[in-house]
Amino acid sequence: MSSAPPGVTDGSSAMDAEYRRGVVLVMLAGACWSLGGLLVRLVEDAGEWQILLYRSATLVVVLLVVLWSRYGGDIAGAFRRAGFASVIGAACIATAFASFIFALTHASVATATLLLSTAPFLSAVMARLVLGEQVRRGTLIAMTVALAGVVVMMVRRL
Repeated sequence: MSSAPPGVTDGSSAMDAEYRRGVVLVMLAGACWSLGGLLVRLVEDAGEWQILLYRSATLVVVLLVVLWSRYGGDIAGAFRRAGFASVIGAACIATAFASFIFALTHASVATATLLLSTAPFLSAVMARLVLGEQVRRGTLIAMTVALAGVVVMMVRRL
């Protein structure tokens, strides 16, 4: 029986490298998200709308650089090819983006981060309900352990 994750074969070093790259990117994303509260609290003279403006402007620049590096001068074509589902996804991400900043400026960082930590559970439930995706037993176990951690944090917070 193979010990490799689903979709990764033991004999394929390219697939193994892609999997390791994905793990590193997920860990970096978690580190960046966990620093969000600290960075927002360090900004003393700006309100949430100013923070959103600068974060959004930075995001647009980074997105355009990534699109330019992938598609060259055909950035408009890349947007057209993305389709309507991408528009819905972008609206959801924009809402989450703004909500996170408003949560950090109107509640404690601990409360906002605690609520943010429930997002993967909600995503898994929605994927099951909306897309009909199956959840593997190992994933369910990991979710249960993580949810127990969230519950411990909530109980300690009360």
